Amino acid sequence: MASAATVITAEKDGVRRHVAVIGDETRECASYEEGFGVMLTEPDPTRGFTHKGQWCRVNRYSLYWAGYEPGYTPRTAEQLATAREKREAKAVEREAEGNLFADAVREEGFIPKRRGR
Repeated sequence: MASAATVITAEKDGVRRHVAVIGDETRECASYEEGFGVMLTEPDPTRGFTHKGQWCRVNRYSLYWAGYEPGYTPRTAEQLATAREKREAKAVEREAEGNLFADAVREEGFIPKRRGR
C-alpha cells in the first residue's frame, strides 16, 4: 500500500519544520495538519457504519506515525550477550527466592520456560 501523502517533521535547535510530499510535489508547511489539509477529514464515499439508525462515513485516509532517531546506534553482540546473562541470572534468583531447594536451583541454574511470540 503506497502512501497518498507524507509529511516529514524535522527539529533542530528547538525549531520545527514540516515538509509535505504529495505525489511528485514537495512544499513546506506550518504543521502536519496544514500539510495533509482536507485529507485528514475527507469522508470515504463507500465505507461507513450505521449508528442509531443513521449512516456515518469513516475517513477516507488513515494517519500513520513513524519515528526516526538520528543518533540511534544498535547494541553490539557483546552488549546483547551481557544483557542476556544478567536477565537469565535474575530469572535464577527469582526462582530460588521462594524455593525450598534454593541452593540447588542456584547451583544447577534455572532454565525459564520460553514464551512464544
